[in-house]
Amino acid sequence: MNFNRLTGPSLALAVAISASAALAQTNTAQVETDRDAVFAQLLRAPTDRALMLRYARLSVELRDYEAAVSTLERLLDLDPGDTRARYELGIAYYALGSYELARYHFGLADQGSGLNAEEREALAAYTEGATENLDLSRWSGEVSAGIVQATEGDLTGQAAQLSLRWAQDMNGPDIEYWLTDLVARDLRFSDDPAQDQTHLRLRTGPWLSLQGDAYGVYLRPYLELASERDGSGDGFGDDIDAAAIGLQYRNTINAHWGTYADFGIGRAEEVDTGIGVDYWRVALGASWRPARQTFVRGTLRVREDTADDGDSVASQGLRIEAVHEFPVDWSPSPRDWRVAGFVQMDMADYAGAAPREDTVTGAGARLRGYVYEDIFIEGNVTWLERDSDNDSFDDQETLVGIMVGMEF
Repeated sequence: MNFNRLTGPSLALAVAISASAALAQTNTAQVETDRDAVFAQLLRAPTDRALMLRYARLSVELRDYEAAVSTLERLLDLDPGDTRARYELGIAYYALGSYELARYHFGLADQGSGLNAEEREALAAYTEGATENLDLSRWSGEVSAGIVQATEGDLTGQAAQLSLRWAQDMNGPDIEYWLTDLVARDLRFSDDPAQDQTHLRLRTGPWLSLQGDAYGVYLRPYLELASERDGSGDGFGDDIDAAAIGLQYRNTINAHWGTYADFGIGRAEEVDTGIGVDYWRVALGASWRPARQTFVRGTLRVREDTADDGDSVASQGLRIEAVHEFPVDWSPSPRDWRVAGFVQMDMADYAGAAPREDTVTGAGARLRGYVYEDIFIEGNVTWLERDSDNDSFDDQETLVGIMVGMEF
């Protein structure tokens, strides 16, 4: 039995998740205090438009969208030409899932003045999102192809990737939409076909809202099918088919913090040997968005695989990743460019016929630039190193690639 797939992180992220939740709660408590203070001022000056706008913004941050809507509607009764109030009202309706009303107010805000360049960019994104959400069936995805250089062995290969997403609005108060994701990746090395790899994964299931608005707590039961193939043909079980069921969780705590989790159990089979493998996996994470263009998250993953022949592997690991989008004035596309990076550490304990302990560390970065509308060029580099107590498994690899693709 060959367990050469390492997943999972160190328990350090448990502390980070707890800390992020505590920080989010502290921030929420401060926002509640600020809103109470503004409300007290509104009691003394009920027609003060600046106070009304401040109260509405704080209400949105606390996810009290109904309070924000009622306050902003009153403000617009006093001043129908207040562009900023229109903009904020559109955001509140968007959060409530009232996309038609959101788009109406965004349209009026777009005709007015008083919004800065960043707000107008966000307005355009919200408007596009509201329009897409009014479509009951939506397709999106991307396709790309390019060249990859593996420094170990001095190999040059061809890479291709396709990702598709289909969202079907279920038009219900609790079942928001059914989401299906398909990801396919293929890597070919003509100089060494044994290094070829093909990955295919399909995940489908409904997102269920527990609070009835566009944010808050969501759950998603899902079915997942996966297939992996390599070109070695060595019969060591590198070709695998798998099926799993699981449950995803996500919760937007406030405008900056969020938490998420994923639990799954499944069964895999090695195509070459016919050996079956039972597995379970858990992922826990926290995300932080310090600004609209910047996103950071950390994920703790734990997994255990047990094969029918008695071999097993228990793994855990930590992955931290960040994404930042930024405008490029000379770019021919209006899209922001995107830079991203990650660091990770994974540990695995193999038990059975050939016991060993591995530690895998890795890091990577990529830059995506848009050259025309949704057409992009992306450069990426990934470094991985495996340190095993069995020296024959020690390995180090650096992959450098450049891809050309299109989003749709």
